[in-house]
Amino acid sequence: SFEVLDSVLDWVQASYPRLQRLVVTGFSAGAQFLVRWAALSPEGANGTTMRSGLPLRIIVGGPSTVLYLSEERPDGACVPDEDGGQYWDCKDFSVPSPSRDCGSSWNKYPAGLGGLHKGASSKGHVRYTANQYLLHSIGATSSLEVSTRVRARWATKDIRFLFGVRDTVHCDVGACSNDCEHMLTGKNRLQRGINYVRHLEREFPGSQVLWGVFNFGHNHEAAYSSHHFTVWALPYDNNKYMVTDRAVSDSGTPKGDFVDRFYAAWECMDMCDSTTGCTSFTYIPLEGKCFLKDKCVDSSSLLVSPDSREYQHQTYWKDCTREQDEGSSDGDDGEACTLVDTDPYVSGTFVDCCDGLVKTIGFWGSGWLHFLCKPTSH
Repeated sequence: SFEVLDSVLDWVQASYPRLQRLVVTGFSAGAQFLVRWAALSPEGANGTTMRSGLPLRIIVGGPSTVLYLSEERPDGACVPDEDGGQYWDCKDFSVPSPSRDCGSSWNKYPAGLGGLHKGASSKGHVRYTANQYLLHSIGATSSLEVSTRVRARWATKDIRFLFGVRDTVHCDVGACSNDCEHMLTGKNRLQRGINYVRHLEREFPGSQVLWGVFNFGHNHEAAYSSHHFTVWALPYDNNKYMVTDRAVSDSGTPKGDFVDRFYAAWECMDMCDSTTGCTSFTYIPLEGKCFLKDKCVDSSSLLVSPDSREYQHQTYWKDCTREQDEGSSDGDDGEACTLVDTDPYVSGTFVDCCDGLVKTIGFWGSGWLHFLCKPTSH
């Protein structure tokens, strides 16, 4: 339930008082849960947690269904059976006509905000549970109060979306929910995701809805190893690296291969930074493999053909000029970080660095919780 995730955030902050920020993310079914929690929970309002006021970022990846914040839905032309790909863009919305309205259910929670006001649902129904949660968290009793307060809080939250460019299998074949109220929003996950981004832009004029894609279908490993997730979630100097949509055709001389386990992109960045002569690396997102290279890549470098076997590979590269400038300075970078035992209550890896910085990545359910602690005093 939503109360469980609220309590997890509260426990984390109480247990780790040196936390600097929190990132909560879910993929697929976890994303369905997360987008509704993001809408209804008081956590994340003004971009912060309730207990300590820590920055809180929410990353939603590849949900089957979403929660619309008004009665409008994409027009019929915005939900074709044909796949429009990552460049699909339709901004025409209206309240569904009687022929498309799915009876009386099309805007009821969990598809929309309908039926969440006090007395609208009987005990034991999912809308009753959500209504009780809302009564406790924001005191909303009427339909107008629910809509007004949920929308007002959503507008202040740091919520981002991640979709697979090939997450385009039609929902009628079981790739996502084909319930009538959800089919109104799109015929595949990618289409639904982009339509939802446009819905949010329409509901909050002038706002920038942050979203990105990764070059795979419905795959959580590809999502969590993508460049967007790395930039959004992890405490790294991500501005140092740029990434190509496909691997460069001439990758240069090998400087080290890391293929013994699944490596996140940020781990490959760390290894490239600590390897003399490494200025780029080839990354296979789905397999988590990275191949360090000495190639000086730039924005004009030739990429492999879309028909190539390396089409799904990416090249991460950093400015060789900048690296040479930084490399000209003297100094000892110090010792490497060492692994510390895993906490028995959070399944993740704790890294204790020589400067006292403690970082953790914890897995909870079908999502991740990311913690970054402040440096200890010396």
